[in-house]
Amino acid sequence: MSKITRPTVLAAIILASCARATTPGTSNEFLANAPPAASPSPTATPALYDQMQIDWTNPIQGEAVASVAAAAPSVAFTVYEPQGLPAPSAVFLTPASISTGDRAIALVYRSTPFGWIDVVEHVPPETGKAYEAMHQELVALNGGPYTHGSFQLVPLPDGSQALLTVSEDGKHATAFWMRGDAELVLEGPDLTPDQAIKLLPTI
Repeated sequence: MSKITRPTVLAAIILASCARATTPGTSNEFLANAPPAASPSPTATPALYDQMQIDWTNPIQGEAVASVAAAAPSVAFTVYEPQGLPAPSAVFLTPASISTGDRAIALVYRSTPFGWIDVVEHVPPETGKAYEAMHQELVALNGGPYTHGSFQLVPLPDGSQALLTVSEDGKHATAFWMRGDAELVLEGPDLTPDQAIKLLPTI
């Protein structure tokens, strides 16, 4: 599995809570196996979402590494270890067959006050103003006839904002935001919007 697919690409299909590519070397393919989240797709249905699952033990289907520090030399961004969470239970790195610029890491937290939490880091296709504009465009889709769920911008302590995607039933959320030169994705099988908003300033 290669890098995370940005919401820009997914807006034409379905914005799953953690959209990402499929097998190594196919970074543009969409893996529809995530829990429900906001979707601009007219074809999204509860039945479809019921079939979507992520392997929360290894969300990028990567190779286990000993630590965040051990993964850092193999990626093209500055790796960030969240400070508001305990030490990760496991760290995964996309396989060496993936080019350095497309590799991602996943930090898996098995025991937190919010249940099982994953944080995925990778290089996004857009940065700076283009990244911010993309999130603004998604928020503008709220209330549209083909939008299922909602998009929300959450202020962060450093003055930036995170994009929060919320499922149509309001029970599931995923957050996307920049930290330095990497995009971070906060996700979890039972992560609610309120929990994500509480977690974001601490990460």
